[in-house]
Amino acid sequence: MAALLLASFSLVFAQAAETELDSALLLLQSMQATPTIDTSKVDTPKVDVSKVDSAKVDSPKVALAPARPATPLKSVLYLGGGEHSAWYHLGVLYALESYSIPVDSVVGVSWGAFVGFLWAKGVPLDDVQRILLDPYIVHLVGHNEMDELNKEPKRTFEIPLSEDGLPSLRHRFSLSADTSGNLYRNVKELVPDTPHIQRVLARLRLQESLYRQPAGFTVPFAVERADGSLGKTVEDVYNVLPLRENKSNGELSPYLALPHKAQEGYLPLVSVSVPKTGVEETSPWQTVISRKALQELDSVPGVVIRAHTVQDSSRSAWIQAGFSAVERRLGEMMVLRPRMADYASNKRKSMPWFKFNPAYDSLSAELQSSVKTYWNVNDTGMVAPENFANGIMARPAYDSVSFTMTPTGDVRVNADAKPTFDVFAGGFGSNAIGPNVYAGVSASYVDQMEFDLTMPFFWGNESYGFMPRLKISRLWTYRWSLEFGYDLMKIRPLESFGNNTAAAMRIYSERRNDLTMAVNYRIDDLQLVSLNFLFGDRTFELNRALYKEYEFETYPVSPSLNYELLSGEKDRWFSQGGYAVNASVGMQSIGFKFGLSDVIPIYWKLAGEARFTYSPTDIFTLNVAAAGGLDAYHDEGHGYVYPESFDYRVLDNGFRQQVKATPWNTEWYNPDLASHHYGLLRMNVGLHRGWAGAWLFGAYVRDYEKNPSALLDENKFVLEPALRFVYKSITAYAGMSRIVDDHSLDELKKLKSYNYFVRIGNYDLF
Repeated sequence: MAALLLASFSLVFAQAAETELDSALLLLQSMQATPTIDTSKVDTPKVDVSKVDSAKVDSPKVALAPARPATPLKSVLYLGGGEHSAWYHLGVLYALESYSIPVDSVVGVSWGAFVGFLWAKGVPLDDVQRILLDPYIVHLVGHNEMDELNKEPKRTFEIPLSEDGLPSLRHRFSLSADTSGNLYRNVKELVPDTPHIQRVLARLRLQESLYRQPAGFTVPFAVERADGSLGKTVEDVYNVLPLRENKSNGELSPYLALPHKAQEGYLPLVSVSVPKTGVEETSPWQTVISRKALQELDSVPGVVIRAHTVQDSSRSAWIQAGFSAVERRLGEMMVLRPRMADYASNKRKSMPWFKFNPAYDSLSAELQSSVKTYWNVNDTGMVAPENFANGIMARPAYDSVSFTMTPTGDVRVNADAKPTFDVFAGGFGSNAIGPNVYAGVSASYVDQMEFDLTMPFFWGNESYGFMPRLKISRLWTYRWSLEFGYDLMKIRPLESFGNNTAAAMRIYSERRNDLTMAVNYRIDDLQLVSLNFLFGDRTFELNRALYKEYEFETYPVSPSLNYELLSGEKDRWFSQGGYAVNASVGMQSIGFKFGLSDVIPIYWKLAGEARFTYSPTDIFTLNVAAAGGLDAYHDEGHGYVYPESFDYRVLDNGFRQQVKATPWNTEWYNPDLASHHYGLLRMNVGLHRGWAGAWLFGAYVRDYEKNPSALLDENKFVLEPALRFVYKSITAYAGMSRIVDDHSLDELKKLKSYNYFVRIGNYDLF
């Protein structure tokens, strides 16, 4: 009898041992494959599954293999929301693929829906991670924009200075009316709304990432909407993302994707990105929602894939946490292993959209023709919408821009524009023209074309000016524009200025009553051609003691064709990079009345300048330039000659070309830098950092005409060291300047011979 009992116990023990051994072999077999995650291009944790400590698995050390059902179990993967959900779920999916755990369908919420949608489409996980790390959208991943709706924006005090132009305070606002006719004034920023541009580009990139995937799912997919219903379209996925425009997104409800009830034949795999300890929610309302959702986990059937704690907040740490959480639940997933999944065979390469096709149907008729000219048909990929958004938001009249992508690849473009006004006031001046008050108003409006009207004026030391400008752009295409201008001004420099000039050669003041027009055609982003017209009325005041008729009125008429090639900043003197070529060819005729009406015959005016700027570092700049000019007409029997004189040599200087040798010497007429025929070589260097800089200008001027009113010989040298301070439109330029010829070069060493100057404002009145 004892022998019989002993044999029975031995048989039972042997059967149990055999069963335990089979389970252990099955578990070891599942742990033989090492994850093959490409970490060369993506931030994926290196996980060696062969070294997994089985003691850490939240199940018996070696679980007994459950009885296999007659019909194999199917699995449903649930991917919820949360701040780190995108990266955590990515780690979960890496682990499921590495261990060949079959997933028969996916349900997602919030960022879990985004990751799940791409994975269910067959996108490789490395590509999914690259999409999440895309520079356009990485700042949105895991970020809940709903938190921003109830936050008061931090107001920082900033002086509303004009960004460029003359120094001035500026206030910008737009006007809009409701259906009842009530008028509203909306204050606008002076700089483009960069956060707005970043948001619309990020949203387009999100939509593009979803729409560009192949048709059909390799794994059935569904997104859980806020009302509990299911969907599977791109719009459904996009609408549950925690974006500002999605008022019923997945972070508000349902937050977690959970099975509502147990279904026979299905094993739910619930991925929860919130660890049990170690992480706090970012806002009180999120805490309430998440806690309520997490309380339901206790009654959830299936396998809950949740980390215990995550100490590191980096992306790689969350990916690793998701991977490790799957490993801890491998024992519970063994019932699925008889159907080892082959994920590699179903992967599809994800490629960005090469070229977008913009659609403008949503735009009003008033805006459509002008807005669509901002889209460059030659731009590809995200460069096209980015250039479009930056270009349109740089214009004051536009309030917003948005993109909506369609399944066909078309991008619906929408923009809003309102009449916009700028009111500005400030001042400028120097120790040449004295201080001047500056103020005005400008208006921008869009209706088929873009209209910009500016009406500035200044007033100072016996000087004044009113200079309205109207520009009509985007006429037929973005290439054409019209400009109209009117100058009503008087400039009278200070009495102390120009003491080095002989009294007989000094122009004491000038009054202008000029009408200007221009037709502009932009060849491409770098080149501009314009046809300009000048109809002038100018009166020069000379020395009253020397000239009986000390005021002389002239009537210049000058058409010209101008060409500009510009790469970099449009600043002759202080550009910090790029190159520029400016050329002009035109004609000029000057009527005048000295007792009897007379006219200077029509003559040609030619001028050109080329410059190149190089900045090897952020603090050093080198600029070199060459320029030249010629005024001449063909005189029968004498060939080409210089224009006729007024018989007053000082008046001739008013219409000679003014040589742009250094910034300071553009303040007023200088006989030594006025010529009907000249050549120029210029170089300047600058050491600058932030707002301040030290600059040294040097120039060589060759006067081929040999201006008879000049004090120096035809070979002239200019040296101008100066300090410059600049902040937005406020510019202060101070230093000393000296002009010598080849016979007086030694005077450059004598500091007492220099003219000292200070100038506030970046302007060129002549």
